[in-house]
Amino acid sequence: DGIELIQNLTVYYTDDSPNIAFEYENYSYAVDRLGVTEDPEDRDNHHMDWIRYICLHLQGRGVIKTI
Repeated sequence: DGIELIQNLTVYYTDDSPNIAFEYENYSYAVDRLGVTEDPEDRDNHHMDWIRYICLHLQGRGVIKTI
């Protein structure tokens, strides 16, 4: 949950956030014998996870509105 929400937002982070930059730029989906799946790869995503949780919380409170 929340991946599509983040994909539809513009995410800003500071130059002092190299871990967020790395995770955001290297986010990927798992690959199986048939190719790329719809499942996100569960690695190097700790910062992106808490950003996703915050976005879902803000969406639930009506701060982030979706179409």
